[in-house]
Amino acid sequence: MVTRRLLAALSPVLVLLLLGPGCKGSSGGGGGGVQPSGTLTITAPSDVIKCGACQPFTATYTKGGTPQTVTPTWSTDNPAVATIDPSGQLTAVSNGDVTVTARYEGVSAIKSVHIVNDYGTLWAGNYVITRCEETQDFKDAGFCDEDVFEPGQTAEVALDFQQERYAVTGTMWLGALNGSFTGTVATAGELTGESKMTMTFEGGVMDILVAPFRVVRQGDRIPEGSFTVTMTIPGAHGHGVYDARVMGLDKVPSGRAVARQTPRMPHRPHDVFRLVRR
Repeated sequence: MVTRRLLAALSPVLVLLLLGPGCKGSSGGGGGGVQPSGTLTITAPSDVIKCGACQPFTATYTKGGTPQTVTPTWSTDNPAVATIDPSGQLTAVSNGDVTVTARYEGVSAIKSVHIVNDYGTLWAGNYVITRCEETQDFKDAGFCDEDVFEPGQTAEVALDFQQERYAVTGTMWLGALNGSFTGTVATAGELTGESKMTMTFEGGVMDILVAPFRVVRQGDRIPEGSFTVTMTIPGAHGHGVYDARVMGLDKVPSGRAVARQTPRMPHRPHDVFRLVRR
């Protein structure tokens, strides 16, 4: 009897110990849990943006299954590479990687973007020959003569390029001769490519290969670069090769074309050499 009476007296205490003071049983309402946050996503036109371009970024906030376009707080981790204004307009400043961050209602989202040097325009300037090599028939033709490709001589070079992401295509001029160009921009911003030209003269055809062609854009100029020119004639012996250093290329004002006249058919290989330096 004593045991039963003792248990009956302790029952309310045991219930409190087991359920806790805040428990209201299975019929009580929900009580006090943290509501789940929404999710934020960033949408951009591309993950590769050319220097100087402006691209709109947008943010979508989803909560309770309902997405809505919002205006978050925008920022980038490297303003020297790209900046973004309060409306989400990103301005690409210089070649490099940048992380864009959006913050809204206590949540955030990030997106990585690569800013790539833009070579898609008209360029014109000069180069200087740093080395010349002539063998066999090209030596007989005077490839490295002082009035042609002797080291120290300067000549004109021009570029008319288009660019899609990292791929660059277009036309390259060496003096009066031109040919198609294909190249790629590396993540560090350097453009590497090659150009192939062909010139017919009375005695045959001369093939001209410019490769590798390497330049780096800085701002609105290409201040430096290098390339190698190799000339061969099918059926002839030997070759002519010269190395060149770019002395500087400037953007041609918008709307102006690189003026080049179609050269007359030369009579001999030496005349083709001189066309490259015109």
